[in-house]
Amino acid sequence: MRRKPINKGKFLREVKNYAKKAIVGSHNGGFLSLLGGVGTGKTYLASALANNLIRNGLTVKYQTTNQIIATLTDAKRNYATDVWREINRLTQFDMIIVDEIGTQDPKDNNYLFELVNKYYAAVKPMVLISNFGLKSLEANTGERFVDRMKHNGTVLGLDWDSYRK
Repeated sequence: MRRKPINKGKFLREVKNYAKKAIVGSHNGGFLSLLGGVGTGKTYLASALANNLIRNGLTVKYQTTNQIIATLTDAKRNYATDVWREINRLTQFDMIIVDEIGTQDPKDNNYLFELVNKYYAAVKPMVLISNFGLKSLEANTGERFVDRMKHNGTVLGLDWDSYRK
């Protein structure tokens, strides 16, 4: 069976539109979620978005899920209040990009949720990147995570072969 051609320009327009809204502060607090297989350009698109925001004077932080969890786990070893101090530090950025969502140990999902929830409550832009589809992601991260991810957000499924093949 022959697949219908994919309009990759549509995805680029969505990312550019998200950047434009973040720059002028007119976004609705919804997140941009880039989901798809390995090598499909998710991190590349997010990096281009970040560069655009930085050129326009905004601050952007990029980290993988496991880097964030390691930072928060270390903070918790010191004092429980240090976790919240670190989450507050991470939310000082105008936007954060969280890559490799779904690779974390499910026991650490609460750390990730607290960061996502803080950005959600602050109505700040956030880019979430995962190699998992929506159903698998929900099974791994939980319903409340995906609910916030989708609310007012844009979920793009980058459904094409790896550029690395």
